[in-house]
Amino acid sequence: MAKQKKYSKLFITDWQHPPYPPEVARANEEQLKSGHYVKASEMFYLADSVVKGAFYMTCVMVNEIVGGKPVQHSDGKPHSHDFDEVLLFAGTNPKDPYDLGGEIELWIEDEQYIITKGCMVYIPKHTKHLPLIFRKIGKPVYFITAGNVTKYEQAKEK
Repeated sequence: MAKQKKYSKLFITDWQHPPYPPEVARANEEQLKSGHYVKASEMFYLADSVVKGAFYMTCVMVNEIVGGKPVQHSDGKPHSHDFDEVLLFAGTNPKDPYDLGGEIELWIEDEQYIITKGCMVYIPKHTKHLPLIFRKIGKPVYFITAGNVTKYEQAKEK
């Protein structure tokens, strides 16, 4: 057997997300049962649980909307964090890297934003955000999240 190289553990090659909280798992199951959901490929997950000391980051490829109507991401409840977060939406059109190939609705505090071009959204800590609704997916869209903490957590309600 070949000896593992010193930095091999720093190459994240799969989805190693811990189990979802029960309310998120239930919401996902209900969407699947309804026949109305987002078909996505969970690609990469990084956090302290994967590489000691690493910040949190996820990468999902959103492939299509099944059922024809807009679909809310996760349980969709507005929440905030005790850390800054970045949401990145990137299309897969090699001729136009800013062509999102879809339409996504994002709420920040009480303002609605419709995203139709690739972008990064900076969410300062303690800023309520969501729901996030996938309204149209014409081509796969990368949805990447990152935060400057070692574990993703929602802020406790005060």
